This record gives sequence, C-alpha cells and structure tokens, in this order.
Amino acid sequence: MVLKALIRLLVEDHAPQTVAVRKRLSALDDISESVILNDLVLVETLWTPRRSYGFERAQLDDLLGHLLVTHTFGFENRQVVTLAAQWYGNSAADFSDCLIAAKNAALGCELTMSFDRDMKGLPGVELHGAQGYLLGQFPDAKNNLRADRYGGSFENRTRVQGRRQ
Repeated sequence: MVLKALIRLLVEDHAPQTVAVRKRLSALDDISESVILNDLVLVETLWTPRRSYGFERAQLDDLLGHLLVTHTFGFENRQVVTLAAQWYGNSAADFSDCLIAAKNAALGCELTMSFDRDMKGLPGVELHGAQGYLLGQFPDAKNNLRADRYGGSFENRTRVQGRRQ
C-alpha cells in the first residue's frame, strides 16, 4: 500500500481522515514494509507541514528519523533516503534537495549542479553562480586549476558536468 495520507495524521486538520489513517495503519503494524512511502510522497509529507502548517525543521528531522526506524514503512531505496536524511539533518538544504543529491550519487553521478545556496557542502554538489559564472570558468585555463578530469586539457575543461559518466 502506498500511503499519501500521512499528512492527515501529522497535522490532524481533518478529524475523520485522521481517524481513518490511524485505523488503517494500526492494522498494518505487524507487517514489515507494508506501507510504501515513495520519494514523491515522502517529499510532500515533509514539505507540506513546514510550508503550510509551520512545522519546525527539527520536528521534520525527527519525523524522518521515526519513519526510517518504523518497520511498517518501506521506501523506494532505504539507503538513499537514509543518506538524504543524514544530509538534511546536517545542512540547511531542504529534504527534497538532499534526496536529489543522494539519488544522483547512487546513480553514479559525480556532480550535481545547483543554484540553491542551501545545498552548499552537500557531497557531490557544486553551486552554480549567476549568468553562467561557474560554467564559464570551466573552459578557462586561468580560472580552472582543477587536477581532476574536469581540469587540465581543453577536452577535460569543456567536459559536460552533471551527467553520468
């Protein structure tokens, strides 16, 4: 079962729906990973209470930790969600951004480029400046002093970033 109604349980803004979700979940308590929280549902479950109901980030971090240790809930990829949750707890980035970076890393992507300054410091994330500032620096031998496969030769400096290699 995919549960999109978890928000009702969290915010308790519609009593009959809250009761229905509670009742349905209690029937599944003894069945491991019987409730799937796919990535989109998980992101919405964390985004809506913060944006629409004023939940604090710490509350959502606690909620995420609780979901991950509750055996009833399953995920598209528990390892990726766990990694995203760790990054979320240790950064200013939204959970959705942490999940994007974790999924990209799991898929073999070495570099995720973003304009979102809150993603600064996430592994594998490189911030992109305005008007192509960062991309414009890659081909320039004076600015690109990297020693990896994105530096050195002109071919390396003009390699497209953010794709799976």
